[in-house]
Amino acid sequence: MFNSFFYYNRRERQAILVLLVVLLFVVICNVFVNTLKKEVTVEYKIDSLFLAYCDSFKIEAHINKTNKEFEKHYKNDAILFEFDPNKADSLSFDNLGLKPWMISNILKYRLKGGTFKKPEDFSKIYGLDSSRFALLKPYIIIDSIVFKKDTFKSENSSVSNHFTTKYPSVVKVDLNLIDTAGLKKIPGIGEGYANMIVNYRNDLGGYVNVDQINDIINAEDSIMNKWKSFFYIDSIKIRTININRASISMLKHHPYLNFYQAKVIVELRKEIGKIDRFEQLYLYNEFKNTDWEKLKPYFVFE
Repeated sequence: MFNSFFYYNRRERQAILVLLVVLLFVVICNVFVNTLKKEVTVEYKIDSLFLAYCDSFKIEAHINKTNKEFEKHYKNDAILFEFDPNKADSLSFDNLGLKPWMISNILKYRLKGGTFKKPEDFSKIYGLDSSRFALLKPYIIIDSIVFKKDTFKSENSSVSNHFTTKYPSVVKVDLNLIDTAGLKKIPGIGEGYANMIVNYRNDLGGYVNVDQINDIINAEDSIMNKWKSFFYIDSIKIRTININRASISMLKHHPYLNFYQAKVIVELRKEIGKIDRFEQLYLYNEFKNTDWEKLKPYFVFE
């Protein structure tokens, strides 16, 4: 075949050589393209892994930022007030900023007969970290007297029947300290009213006047007057809010402020830096001159 090549004329031999060159070029190009594809694929995989690695750091940073913001919001929304860990109910613990599973641990501990004899005992609750305990410790007040349920034993039965002993009319209790168990000892007050009174006290920061229970309970005057005869007020225990530092969430949580009034306070703070007196809010339609009489015991300008 090779010898027959020379039997072609010059023009035919040139055509065959051109075809061979083109064929060789196509083969070389094919090999080059396949090699390039492999390199691009490897580089793409490396870049994808690198980008995924970088994204993992971004996601982790976002999660950490979100957790920090949640913790900050969680702490700002906590309402601090004096409480007895042996008597406080779940709603009181919730207002103090404790998480639901921590509240469950406390109630289970008490249900099994556990008691807190000193403030430091409260720090042993599982899940309560040292920073949270340090925040709550100044507000822990433990009554040295352990109240037990009154029992009555029938002469014909060995079973003890539990009942709640009511206070006689001469008893006076501090409306800012009594818990739901004590409130239920007042004639006419059951669990529902007791919870309403304690929850409203926590939201307010404490009662400054016995008449404030009229805000939440609609009862006949004769019944209300009978209840009020059992109460006195220690205004020293009122929990105040710094109007220049409280978040909008904390401000609107107070029963005497709504969302729009809380928003005005925060916006005015941003504008002038610090609010020195309540009269500065009179310029806004959201506030009336008479509002300060109710708000004055609960807010300070510091």
